[in-house]
Amino acid sequence: MHVFYINLDHRTDRRLYMEGEFSHIGLAAERITALTPAQLDADVLAEHAARTSGTQLSLPELACAYSHSRAWQRMLDLDLPYAAFFEDDMRLSGLLPAFLEDVAPLAAKVDIIRLETRFQSVRVGRTTDRLPCGIELRRFHTQQWGMGGYILNASCAARLLADRRLFHYPVDDLFFDNASPLFHTFDNRQCDPALCVPGEIMGSLQGDPNWHSDIEKERRQRFDSAKPNRFAGRSFALLLKLPREIDRIWGQVQEAVTAAYGHLVHMTRRRNIKFDPGTAPRISKAAQSARSGCR
Repeated sequence: MHVFYINLDHRTDRRLYMEGEFSHIGLAAERITALTPAQLDADVLAEHAARTSGTQLSLPELACAYSHSRAWQRMLDLDLPYAAFFEDDMRLSGLLPAFLEDVAPLAAKVDIIRLETRFQSVRVGRTTDRLPCGIELRRFHTQQWGMGGYILNASCAARLLADRRLFHYPVDDLFFDNASPLFHTFDNRQCDPALCVPGEIMGSLQGDPNWHSDIEKERRQRFDSAKPNRFAGRSFALLLKLPREIDRIWGQVQEAVTAAYGHLVHMTRRRNIKFDPGTAPRISKAAQSARSGCR
């Protein structure tokens, strides 16, 4: 399976780190140059500025969405049926090469397979697939954060690249927040256990400020000034006048209804997705043949 990682030109430290991670587990990966807000086109910035106050992404979030979309377009340009994508701060599992080989028959059928965990409690369904490498796949029904590692198929990528809503919401919310207008249109899976985790959460990079998210500060500022329901749009502008406490309670009610429905219909349950660092990697034939390529 072709592997991409997304990296800003000036973050040479993260580029070296990720190349070391891929080399350690025997995978080749193609680098995609990430965009900064200063590199966004003028028409993109004009469209962004025209959006309703309180629903705009921060400029770093917008640049992040365009960076991921650039990687997807590269997949389509190469006529690949699917590919794996990583951000440049991921600790990778030694099981990843075997998993990518084992999951290939499913990758073209499932829109997105989440490889990452941030140790959040998430509501998941029963196991849909058990792979030879020992990893299980489950559909998830509640919000998760982050786009650090995932497999996306080409048909889903093409559909998203034609939908301007891709740039109206944080890219991880669009895929992984059950309040997103597109969440229920995706056939998703979560790896259990997960095969990558942000370095700042786990491992030798934990606590190092150089590995904190490049967009987290602006994202939190946007949350502080955003509408109570950032997916609601103009028609719910009156919600801005409601106390935040009402929105918090309403969110709890929605979660309770979702949980009850999911348990009855999909047999879901809450689960904390762990990270499996793996052992000595089983290097796939595809990885061996491509190891010196796609740099």
